[in-house]
Amino acid sequence: IIDATPGGSPPFTIRWYRVESEPEEVQEIVDSSDYKVYPNGSLAIPDIDADNEGTYRVVLSNGDGSTSVDIEVTVLDIALVIEKQLPEEIIIAPEEDLNLELIVSTATTTLENDITMSLQYSSNEIKKDLTKYLEFNLLEFTAENQYSKDNARIWEVNLRVPYQHSQASGNLTLVVRDSHSSDSTTTHLIIAKEANDEAPFFDPVPSSVKSFHGDDLFIQTSVKGSTPLIVRWFKLNPYSSEFIEIVDDDKFTIHSNGSLSILDTMEEDEGSYRVEVANNAGSAKVDIEIEVIQRIDLVIVKPLPRKTPVSHGKDLDLEVTVYAAITSEDDLTLSLGHSLKGSYKDITDYFTYTISEEDDVDDRGDDGRTWVIKFIVSYPFTDDLGHLILSIGDEYSGGITTTKLFIGGDDEIKPYFDPKPEDVVSYHGQKVLIDAGAKGSAPIKVQWYKLDTETSEYTEIMDDAKYTLHSNGSLGISDSETADSGVYKVAISNPHGAATEEIKLEVLSTDLIIIKHLPEETVLMPRNDLNMSILFNATVTSMEKDFTISLGHSSRGIYEDLTEHIVYEMTKIDRNDHVITWKLDVLLPYPHSQSSGDITLSVGDSHNGDITFTHIVVGEDGYNVAPFFDPVPKSVATFIGDNVLIDTKAKGSTPLMVKWYILGTDSPGFTEIENDGKYEIHSNGSLSIKNVLKDGNYWVVISNSAGTTSEDVKVSTVQRTDLVIVKPLPLKTYLVPEKDLHLSIAVNASITSTEDITLSLGRSLRGVYEDLNDYITFNISEATEQFNIVEGSGKIWNIDLELPYPFSQASGDLTLSVGDSHSGAITTTELIIQQGDDLTPFFDPVPKSVEAHQGEDVIIDATPGGSPPFTIRWYRVESEPEEVQEIVDSSDYKVYPNGSLAIPDIDAD
Repeated sequence: IIDATPGGSPPFTIRWYRVESEPEEVQEIVDSSDYKVYPNGSLAIPDIDADNEGTYRVVLSNGDGSTSVDIEVTVLDIALVIEKQLPEEIIIAPEEDLNLELIVSTATTTLENDITMSLQYSSNEIKKDLTKYLEFNLLEFTAENQYSKDNARIWEVNLRVPYQHSQASGNLTLVVRDSHSSDSTTTHLIIAKEANDEAPFFDPVPSSVKSFHGDDLFIQTSVKGSTPLIVRWFKLNPYSSEFIEIVDDDKFTIHSNGSLSILDTMEEDEGSYRVEVANNAGSAKVDIEIEVIQRIDLVIVKPLPRKTPVSHGKDLDLEVTVYAAITSEDDLTLSLGHSLKGSYKDITDYFTYTISEEDDVDDRGDDGRTWVIKFIVSYPFTDDLGHLILSIGDEYSGGITTTKLFIGGDDEIKPYFDPKPEDVVSYHGQKVLIDAGAKGSAPIKVQWYKLDTETSEYTEIMDDAKYTLHSNGSLGISDSETADSGVYKVAISNPHGAATEEIKLEVLSTDLIIIKHLPEETVLMPRNDLNMSILFNATVTSMEKDFTISLGHSSRGIYEDLTEHIVYEMTKIDRNDHVITWKLDVLLPYPHSQSSGDITLSVGDSHNGDITFTHIVVGEDGYNVAPFFDPVPKSVATFIGDNVLIDTKAKGSTPLMVKWYILGTDSPGFTEIENDGKYEIHSNGSLSIKNVLKDGNYWVVISNSAGTTSEDVKVSTVQRTDLVIVKPLPLKTYLVPEKDLHLSIAVNASITSTEDITLSLGRSLRGVYEDLNDYITFNISEATEQFNIVEGSGKIWNIDLELPYPFSQASGDLTLSVGDSHSGAITTTELIIQQGDDLTPFFDPVPKSVEAHQGEDVIIDATPGGSPPFTIRWYRVESEPEEVQEIVDSSDYKVYPNGSLAIPDIDAD
């Protein structure tokens, strides 16, 4: 392959020619069985021979010119040959080094340093590379001998493998290479057996084991038999179905007795393992399976009720449900305590319980199971009852749940709320549910009221098309609007008492509002495009696809719709709990922009919209337009030592005078810049600076007979750092059949534009690599999410990729390569095609505990994976006494649709 990658301005035309010298004849090369011209300009000559020797010419051209290069191709006619092969069989004694001898012929141009060797051992499914243990030396024959031939050098090769690495019978394959060819030879190695040798065996025999994720694992065995004993451990590669030998490193330790230690077991450590032991009398092997289980903490999914009524002389029946990674009810331990006026007493002896497994309840897709615990408490309670505290644990974790006891049998419970209703924040048009669990002895009467702000009196709410009074005491409001905001009161009563709660409902407006309008007048020079920019606020529920943009032109009572001619781009620039601020850039290209009059720009979403106007003045001959910049020069960041262009265009009536100045570092004030080897002022007003070494402040001034304008620009220098992947692909990616594959990573890179990042994606399956670059689409954006970056001056960039169906429908290892102009990195994920239609839910990434300073805004990422739709709920867990309370949207919390939890302005509470 002759590499001829083009540079310059595309598009390119690349042609290859074969040049014959006597007489000279130039013939163009086209794709055939003899040649292949690749799209990047390179030429491939498969299976080269003497006929391909000669001169080749490549011609590269574009719209600005052409260039050519001649290349000489020389075909060497002598390939490396092993003249004296290894014998078919070699027998060596125990603890004897393996010594081999070869005769090799090579081309006369081959040097001693050009010759390399590799040695492979194989026996049944076992393969091992012995190259690193191979020692060899070369001696060239200078006198003629039986192997001599024209245009060749003859070498004697002596090889040695120390006995520690050669004491196993099997096949040895030796490959000898020079710079352009190779040859191989094979022999069968036999270790001689001594008369009294005992064949090897395992005692005890290693067995399959399970390990929790992150634990250290010890697989116990002991090898017996005549010494020396050679022990090897192997792990099955599921893609190639080959056993790969394990070597001692920071992860694995093979002990002298044959046992194996694995530190910090992970999912990738799962699979089939094989241990082999061999001596002069034979060999033995055992296959085992290792399963890595995700350790999960015990979770109380159905706690005790907040309050429990008791009657004198009666036992107390209670029930809880837990989710735990245990295999038997015997693995659970329980204790019960009673707390009264600050005094705690263990009453475990006064309660009995039963534990039973419940199928298909709260299946979280991990190794946990659901268990129901029913228990009876028989204790002489006093009138001042206090709290019951139930502690539940397994071998690794535990939890507690509490209930407050009060006097009151089934006929005498006062009404109370469980849960208590809480303030609610909603959006215009959404359904609202104010949850209020009315508890107590039946019958319970529930009444809802809304406060009239004018009269300061409550008006009772009736069940109708807008309001729904639920049987449990909750209130539903359909199609809420801002007028529904206010104070509500719920009252519950029964023959034994009454209870009330007040709740505040806030229904937020979803109006779209333009906050930065078009200017009153826009001056546009002839034959120029019209560029416009506005800012507007919209509700957080509006997505980019929900917005509609239209543009119209009005002049002398005639209206023209120009929407089909515009190009626009939307960018999120700010956000809070309720509103997103968008920047809208609109381009109306020439010639559609070349009419004076009024431009109307309309923006709308699914709820409403807003409009803004500007009056267009198109300059004509004799019309004196004051100077202006379009685009306005902007401050730039560049790498130390790079060249930089401060792009702008000076516009207005000609003639225009452009001057650039730099703020002095040795003397105060600005100094005018002249064209020299470092600076170049372009005719359109732009400034080029070569080899930028430090920060600088610049000032550009343009003037004509109609006026003067200027702009300040800063050039900041950045120390280039290597690209680092700060959010890699997950270890495993599950994909539902016939679905596109979506991936997301984040990188820290010292680049200034998304165009500086290059990506490639490939899949490896059973040793075969497939390039998927032609099928992927991706989007790169600067991240707002923060990562812990120790070093470097780069920015964080989010990269979202899509591999469409059907190219996504194959298991294997996906490798994503990311690079910039000077460095790069890779990240991999194992792609698993989910069998069946449904994929059990999982977190990717798993939410992690966080620490934050008071006053910061905190987001806990909990993005779900699996088959949608998902139901995501967050709870606040109080530990002493334990109380689990569901979190709903409020001024204190925000649950995003992707499952993440936001805590604004965090404090110690």
